Amino acid sequence: MHRKTLKTMSRVAMLAVGSVGVVTFLRKRRGELSVSAAEQQQQAPVMSPVVAPGVSPAVDENLTLMNVQVLTSKGRDQAYVLGKRLAAKYAQLAGACFDPMYIHIQSTNVDRCIESLTCVLAGLYGKESFKDPVSIPVNDLADEVMIPRTKTCPSFQYLSDESRRAIDEDPEFIQLVKKIQANTGDTTNVSDFDMMQMRDHIVARRAHGLPVPDFLLSLEKDIDRLAVADLISHVCGDCVVKGLASNDTLGLSFAIGRCLDMIKDNLMKSAGAVSPDKKAGPKKKMALFCCHDSTVAPILMAMGCFDEQWPPYSADVVIEMYEDKDRKHWIRVLYCDKVMTLRGCKSPLISLDQFLTILKPYSLTSEEYRHNCDSLNAAVQHFACIVNEKDKCGKVAKELPPNI
Repeated sequence: MHRKTLKTMSRVAMLAVGSVGVVTFLRKRRGELSVSAAEQQQQAPVMSPVVAPGVSPAVDENLTLMNVQVLTSKGRDQAYVLGKRLAAKYAQLAGACFDPMYIHIQSTNVDRCIESLTCVLAGLYGKESFKDPVSIPVNDLADEVMIPRTKTCPSFQYLSDESRRAIDEDPEFIQLVKKIQANTGDTTNVSDFDMMQMRDHIVARRAHGLPVPDFLLSLEKDIDRLAVADLISHVCGDCVVKGLASNDTLGLSFAIGRCLDMIKDNLMKSAGAVSPDKKAGPKKKMALFCCHDSTVAPILMAMGCFDEQWPPYSADVVIEMYEDKDRKHWIRVLYCDKVMTLRGCKSPLISLDQFLTILKPYSLTSEEYRHNCDSLNAAVQHFACIVNEKDKCGKVAKELPPNI
């Protein structure tokens, strides 16, 4: 169907309880590297957040480590610019003033994510629009569907560990670690070396105009490529072996399956086709969700449009929903404001049914997720199967349909 036959966009959304239309997945990590006080003073101040979160971060060992990575003034500015871009494109749907009756907002329970969302809202509506504090809803970490968590899912932990072991044994990875250690005096075991953190260090320092050692610059391409491989092993698990083009990726469903199920339910709710076991709520015009690069990457993988490049700071994924004259719904996805063509599709504009079919192999309800997480033996057999490159491997809990 051609775009000219469509009505105006019906709704907009961003990563979690997205409604219809534009589901924009905000990636919060804009300039999150912790720098010294002296270096921070070199940065020009920008506007402070104007929306009070109204929540307290959960106390968790993982979050405690994450809170060390703070949102800098550079990061606030970039989130604000993203909000301005969304305002220019979706002003009619967003409205002139923020109204929680029509605009849903949500963040992961991480300080820098909450703060990023406040800056996006300031850019979207203007700080003068907020006369009163606005509360940003968050979930407890145990119930969070926007953060891949291996520690609470034995099957996911197993797949991630096995995939990471394959990377640790890669001669190219070992050689790169030794080159870095030769210049830094680091004596960390190869299996404990964090290539993702090394990449973050380089990128964040450059973003803030801070110097990067020459030896790291000379290795940057290799560091970036292997950091992406490390990220894939964390959020996808078995697809490190099987490949991103395959829909036989059990690890990816653990990482993002519940989030995809949430997206599906909210799209159907906005389209007026709610699943029988879901209660229909008020339709939202837009939903904004603030998350992480470890959320954005697996969502792109599930849709078949991940370019195997680390998501840039303040990256956004937008899912637009349109309605035609026959009240049929159509989907278009944008990543960093670029229109994407999804797996198995000839056109960027596809039907809602086709979009849901693409997500189905990786989508998990909370009940399926819990069952699969506890099915460790099945996960072990599954990984052994794909390592041996068998054509058909047993799935945990459900069969995965072929690509469309």
